This record gives sequence, C-alpha cells and structure tokens, in this order.
Amino acid sequence: MSVIVGKFVKTAIAAAFCAASVSAFAQPVELTIGSDDDWSHDWTNMRFPARINGFQRNRLIQFEDRQTNMAANYEDRKTGSVLTIYIYRPIVPDAQIWFDRALQAIGARQIAYGKVDLSKVSIASFAPNGAEAKSGQLAVLEPESGYRSTSVAMFRADQWLIKVRISSQKLSKSGLKDLTSEIASELPALDGVSSDPAYLVEECKTPMELDTAVAFTSSKGDAAIALEASASLMAASTKSGRDEGTDEAPVGTESEPVRYCRAGMRRDQFNQYRPNEATDRYILAIGDAGNAISVFPGQLFGAEPGGESARMITRVHSGTGLETVVHRPFIGVPDIQAAADSVFRSPALAKVSRPLGNEGGKITLLVAPDDEQETVDDKSN
Repeated sequence: MSVIVGKFVKTAIAAAFCAASVSAFAQPVELTIGSDDDWSHDWTNMRFPARINGFQRNRLIQFEDRQTNMAANYEDRKTGSVLTIYIYRPIVPDAQIWFDRALQAIGARQIAYGKVDLSKVSIASFAPNGAEAKSGQLAVLEPESGYRSTSVAMFRADQWLIKVRISSQKLSKSGLKDLTSEIASELPALDGVSSDPAYLVEECKTPMELDTAVAFTSSKGDAAIALEASASLMAASTKSGRDEGTDEAPVGTESEPVRYCRAGMRRDQFNQYRPNEATDRYILAIGDAGNAISVFPGQLFGAEPGGESARMITRVHSGTGLETVVHRPFIGVPDIQAAADSVFRSPALAKVSRPLGNEGGKITLLVAPDDEQETVDDKSN
C-alpha cells in the first residue's frame, strides 16, 4: 500500500502540532539589551554582536522557553538589507533537512519576501568557523518584487542549528551570496560544529510500500511501554553521534553516510524525509523551526528473550527544542496518516525533557498505573 497524504494529515500537521506545542513554545519575547552590547547564548556561547558587517542589531527575540530557539534582527539602511540570525535545537538536528524546509519557507512567504522561483535558486556550500569541511549550505534567490535578492544559510553545531537569513533591496544576487557566506563563515566557532560535507536533499527515488500497521498494546500496560521508550531515549541522548529524536543508531555507515531524501515535492506545511532511502523509518519535518515527528524501529526490553518485549516495534516521537513526546508505537511501519493519528488523536504516553548544559533530562509518564502523572529524574548528571 502506497503512502497517501489525506486532507486530515495536512490540517493536523499544520495546525494541531502548533496547538499541542503551546506548553513548550511561549509567545515570542523581545529581550532588553543595550544597543551597543553583544549578547551570548548560555547553552552554546553563540554570540549575537551589536554590529556585524555594516548591520546594526535592533531586536533580540526568544521564541521558546529557556532560550532553545533564539533570533537576532539586524538592519543595514545603506543597502536596504535586513538580516536575521537564528539558533535553535530541532528534535532531529540534520542541517540538510531543515535547509530544505527553509527553502520552502522562502517560497511560501511571498508577502514577506516577494514571489520567488525555487527552480532558479543558486546553491553553494561554505565552511563554518571551526569546521574542517564545507558543511554549511547557502541559497540565494531573486524575488519578483519587494527585495532585489534574498538568501538563507545554515550549518550544524552538535544538537543546534544556526541559520542566517538576509533580504536586500539593493544588493545583487551575487553580492548577497558573498555577503551571506562571509557572515555565516565568521560567526563564532561553536563546540561540535559539523565537518560532514553538505549535500542538497533530493527527491526519494523509490516510494515506501507499507503494509497496514497496528497500534501496539502490551499486557504490561501503557505505563511500561512509556517508561521503556523514555528510558531508552534518555540514555541515547547522552551518547555522541545520536540525534535526540530517536534512540536508535543512525542508519549510515562510515562508507555510506546518512543522506536524507525527500518523499515527493516540497510542501508548505511539512515534508517526509527518509535516511538513505530507508523503508522502516522516516521524519516528518513540520514548518521550518525544528518541530518534527520521528518514526523509527525500536525494540521493547525488560522481559524474557523471545518474549513480548523482544519483538520489534516502530516508535513514534514528536518534539521541540525542550522536550520529546513518546506516542503509541506500532507493529509495522505506520504511514503518515497513522503516525499523525498517534500524535494528534491519541493520548501521549510520556514526555522526556531534553538535557540542557549540565542538566539531566526528566521523564514524565502521562499514563501512570494509578492514572496519575509520575516523574522520574535522570540522576546521571
């Protein structure tokens, strides 16, 4: 059975995810800071200078509680240019996925940037400060109205993504390309900056052919499923090379690194991405700010070998920069509709706060045996 994207899925992923994330995402808050003062991000030491390459900072905005999603707005009146520098922490911090989503966001926001033709985009790579290879990507487009040129650049540092957006009324496409590369390359060298060569996400060559997946239930109850999945997720988040959205090792190898492909054309609301054309897992990237649903294989544990806990299941997680939410797993790989149902129409099983700095994570079971919330702290840090 081929994957079919229905009307409900479009509506649910575009609207319901936003509503479900209200507890994690506060209203944007503008921070008060002196116009001549630089500002440093506590979790990464990312610096937002008061001035950069002729631009003057005029706003510093917090989009998510605890500053896991930040942006600084700048302006250069001589060239009629506006610059925004973002740092945020997606549930799956793959720069190629979110660069692809950023391109679609530019194409969708015609009122803000002017109408653009994504088929005429110019793509280049650059080496971020501290990287050993050109692991960053940038794109430049020429809007039909409003701005003369607009650009986006992105790179990864550990679990964080750094994005640079510039639109200019006077700079040519080539001039903005040079400026974007210069600014993105000169941002502070952050810990864990990726040196994996950048690549452009392409459409998947083969469709996913899925059998009907069945929601998994356990004789031990939902609390046991939630605790096992949450504990595995928390343990994986402390290991290097793992994306916090899943608790499984990446599908790539040293000889064949992970390269995501996109299922179908770019969509405004969301896209499905698959690592190395995999048929047992995928990411639903929602919008362009790092929110996603992660569908991937896992194994229940804690029982006799060959027993119920030894069977393979498919896990479904969603999340933001602050937390990962554990949803009901499946026997078999769910299609987009089933995954969306698990996230938006069924009660969540647990929430796992993502570690920040030296802080450990915290598991909150939402299906405790006594129908009460139960919290388990990570004592490892």
